[in-house]
Amino acid sequence: MAAKTLKEMFLWPTIIGFFTLTGLVVALVRDGLLEDLSLAALTFPIAVIVYIYFYRH
Repeated sequence: MAAKTLKEMFLWPTIIGFFTLTGLVVALVRDGLLEDLSLAALTFPIAVIVYIYFYRH
């Protein structure tokens, strides 16, 4: 297995963190249609975990 670069190591955790932070901030600040955006943003990390658990084992 080849050594990974910093970009390869931190790309997905950064993306997941961005979606989580965005979802939490939008859920706290806005109401209405943006709540759906918040729900989608907070569902993304769960979807990634489920994908890794079931399809990458």
